[in-house]
Amino acid sequence: MSGVRDYKPYADEASNYIYSAVFCDVPDAEEVQELFTPVFNERAVRAIAEDKNAESWIRAQAYRRLQQHRCAVPQRVLLGVVVEAPLPRGLDTLTTYIDGRIRYINGSGKRIVIEKDLPSTRESRKVLLRAAQDIVDELTPLTAPRSPPPKQPNVRVTAVASDGLYVGEADLEQLTADPLGGPILRATSDLLTAVVDYAKANAQ
Repeated sequence: MSGVRDYKPYADEASNYIYSAVFCDVPDAEEVQELFTPVFNERAVRAIAEDKNAESWIRAQAYRRLQQHRCAVPQRVLLGVVVEAPLPRGLDTLTTYIDGRIRYINGSGKRIVIEKDLPSTRESRKVLLRAAQDIVDELTPLTAPRSPPPKQPNVRVTAVASDGLYVGEADLEQLTADPLGGPILRATSDLLTAVVDYAKANAQ
């Protein structure tokens, strides 16, 4: 996965690090040390993957670790969704997970990080996740490394699931009219509004 780590759509390294991390397909031994011990312990890693009280992105990393060692994992269990929208100012990336955590990277590289399930974002977040589950139910997971960030006029939706990444990408106009893509774009817009409003209200 060294190639996907090289994708750097932003000018600053902190934003690129978050961008790389949200897909949960790049092993991060420093952040998740218990998953990357020298001796692989399937039972311990599986316990993390199946712990519904654990952070969703850590669970996803645990599932990837199991897959790396050819261990069985459940299929189509949604853990999060990443929506990438190339704009004239740069790449907008909005990520949310089932535990309520949210990562937003503005095209300029500015970031909003939410580490809890906020009442103000809950409804739109759940609508987006439900729409992402439809993609998981209809498509198959990637068998090749993740592609570089999309280019205009395309928008890309990546569902992070127990058995891999489920990816849909299309021209914005086509995606808006698509029965799967349309609800995702509308939910993404609603969630982004809630995220930005929260950030403005809590700015110091």
